[in-house]
Amino acid sequence: MSLKRYIWLTDTHFNFLDQAALLGFFLSLEEKKADGIFLTGDVSTGPHLVKHLNLLEKVVKTPVYFVLGNHDYYRATFSEIENSMVELMQSNSRLHYLSVSDPISLSDDVAVIGHDGWYDAGWRAPVTPAIFVWDWYFIKDFRALFGTEERMNLVRARATKAMEFIIENLEKAFKKHSTAYMLTHFPPWPEESDRFYGLLEKFWMPYNSSKMMADALVKIMEKYSDKKLVILAGHTHIKRKIQISSNIEMRVGDAEFGKPQIQKIILI
Repeated sequence: MSLKRYIWLTDTHFNFLDQAALLGFFLSLEEKKADGIFLTGDVSTGPHLVKHLNLLEKVVKTPVYFVLGNHDYYRATFSEIENSMVELMQSNSRLHYLSVSDPISLSDDVAVIGHDGWYDAGWRAPVTPAIFVWDWYFIKDFRALFGTEERMNLVRARATKAMEFIIENLEKAFKKHSTAYMLTHFPPWPEESDRFYGLLEKFWMPYNSSKMMADALVKIMEKYSDKKLVILAGHTHIKRKIQISSNIEMRVGDAEFGKPQIQKIILI
C-alpha cells in the first residue's frame, strides 16, 4: 500500500500576494498532486479568508485540513469568522476546519485533529501591560474591552477552550488510531531565544505559546504511552523541531510575508 502525501503550509498570509502571484503559488501546489493540505493558520485576513480558502481548494483540487491564526480574525470578530468557516464547510466538502471537527482518519493508523489554539501567557507573564499587541487593535472583540486584564481574560478563555477541545479529540482519535497529527497555530512550547538582547523572549513569549496546552498534552500522552502525537504549528515564523518526549514531537514552520512556502511533504 503506497503512502499518501500531505503538503504542510503555515503563515501563508495570502493577503500579501497579488492575484497573479497567488494563482501561481496555488498552481505550484497543484503540480505536487498531493492527497491533501495541512494549513496551520494565518491563512489571510478576515475580509479575504473565505475567498482565499475557496480558491486554494478550487485550484489544488484536494482536501484542505486547516486551523486559523490570529491574523485570520483581523477586521472581524471571533464569532463572525468562526460562523463563516462553518458555512464554508457546508458549501465546500473538501475544506475541513478542524476547530469544529471530530478526528478525521487519514489511514488505518493515523488521524488528524486540530484547533486554532491561543496564547495564554503561561510560560511568562507579560513584562509590562503597556506592550502593544496588534491583535488587540485589529480583532474587534479585543477593541470592545478595557485594559490588559480584561483582554488577557479573553485570551485565557480561548486558550482553555482550545486545550479542552484538543484533549477531547485526542481521546477520540486514540480509540482507533495509533498516531495523531495535531494542527494548531500557536506552539504549545515557547521558543527560547536571546535574540535582540533577550527582548524577544521577555516581550513576545507570553503571546507566542500556551502552557496550559503543553501541560495537558504531556499528561494525556503519559496516559497513552503507546501512542504518538505530532504537532504542526506556526505563528512565530521561526523553524523549530523539538522532541518533547518519547511520544510527542513538535514542528514549527518558518515564514516570510509575501513568500508562502511548503514547509514539508508529510508521508502517511
